[in-house]
Amino acid sequence: PARRVSQAPTASLYRVDPSNHFLTAADTSAPLDSLGDEVRLRIASGRGVGSLNTTFDFASGESGSGVPLLDGYWERLDDASYVVGEGVARLNPRLYLIWKTAGYCTPYHQDVHVPPHFTLYNQTSGASAFHFLPLLLGEYATLVGRRDGPSRLKELLQRLDREGVGEVATLGPKQMLLILPGGAHGVYVPRPALQLPPPARPLPPFRLSVIRAAELFVAPVCDLYERLLLSAADWATPLGLSEREAEAEAATMARVAEAAAGEAA
Repeated sequence: PARRVSQAPTASLYRVDPSNHFLTAADTSAPLDSLGDEVRLRIASGRGVGSLNTTFDFASGESGSGVPLLDGYWERLDDASYVVGEGVARLNPRLYLIWKTAGYCTPYHQDVHVPPHFTLYNQTSGASAFHFLPLLLGEYATLVGRRDGPSRLKELLQRLDREGVGEVATLGPKQMLLILPGGAHGVYVPRPALQLPPPARPLPPFRLSVIRAAELFVAPVCDLYERLLLSAADWATPLGLSEREAEAEAATMARVAEAAAGEAA
């Protein structure tokens, strides 16, 4: 009879392409027994690596994760969500410990892996630069970065910056950031040696950027869409726009068409 061979435990890991930080290596795991060596090598070489899936589910029944950073975060947020009430927001019992080396880049995206929610990011060490864009522009920027490369992406981002589109927020230790359900965002871990123009201050040296993150579901929105999907003939069919939403969409498209016509002229 065939014997089952037990596999060595691994960690989820993303390694960026040094020629294009919007691309990652296909292999997204690393053996735990060699993880420390790889991280130290990446820190020394400046080649970005990070983990976005280091998580713990506090609904598992265990007494805690064994990681004080996560356990303390959970206790405070669990107390806060109790005070707010589940009718307003519900805390996702899965917490994230997101760690990255300098030079790591997460392309623009919208978090849709769970129902509508807002995210509380708490930077505990290092630094993270968040760039917020409207959803379609963020998705387009990721496409340009992956397909056309850094130079074309730079042109696009510079143009958006000139036109006042988007916003940047840089987090340092003990700071928090609120991510809303709409829009897209990209994240970059800046290199401490990077010389930034004034009035930006030099970054203090760090080895790892570490963020603890929690998601809170917007209860009324979740409940609304749950009812709509349960009452629909086919739950997988996209929900149509309301009359108000359709009017707003038409007005937006008209402004886009007007701007495109003016640019062409």
